[in-house]
Amino acid sequence: MRRALLLTGGALCLLAAAAEPHVFAGGSERAVRHWVEQHEAFVKRAERGGIPLLFLGDSLTYAWSVDGRQVWLSDFVPLGAVAFGIGGDRTGDVLWRIENGEVEGTGAETVVLLVGTNDLAVGSSVEATIDGVAACVRALRARLPDATVVVMGLAPRGPGDAHTEIRRRVAAVNAGLAKLDDGKNVRFVDPTAAFTNAIGAIRPELYHPDLVHFSTAGYQAWSDILRPALARFRR
Repeated sequence: MRRALLLTGGALCLLAAAAEPHVFAGGSERAVRHWVEQHEAFVKRAERGGIPLLFLGDSLTYAWSVDGRQVWLSDFVPLGAVAFGIGGDRTGDVLWRIENGEVEGTGAETVVLLVGTNDLAVGSSVEATIDGVAACVRALRARLPDATVVVMGLAPRGPGDAHTEIRRRVAAVNAGLAKLDDGKNVRFVDPTAAFTNAIGAIRPELYHPDLVHFSTAGYQAWSDILRPALARFRR
């Protein structure tokens, strides 16, 4: 059952929420309102159905409509894909969205899930990040039991080679996420090789200067590794 969102006394309030989206705890009223508006728009789109391929996640998923737009239009729109991405979201936020109406009614045959990099950015442990993604997978499987959930590994981020702290933490998360792959309903795709060069440094042309968000070339790289996987995984 979806939890209620009410506007009371000029402020948005979440009723009966066991685990609120993080923006409700510390975000400004404007930030909260914007997040809710995005979520409600996704719920309305989900209720219309006809979404065989659903992308779900944070700003990297959102930016399919920005830096990835041309790749999205050419490679995924013909597959009936729709993207539900909200910038800054962590695993708990995406879990809340799953539990509150963003997947029921979509008719999704395949869900591409990419979330967790923001958890690491705010100091969450590797184990907690893996657990957060796993909770999202369980929630998706409960609501879409006939769908294939494609868990995208976290893309490498930040300057330096594979031995930097953030790169080691990303690699550790991906090692954990790979164990979610059951060879049937849950599949794992690791983007690391596509986003790094021969010495293990990330390929800067695939990123914005922050070395976190993808450039247009980065979205092409994501598409290049994902489309063959979808062809194998989709029924």
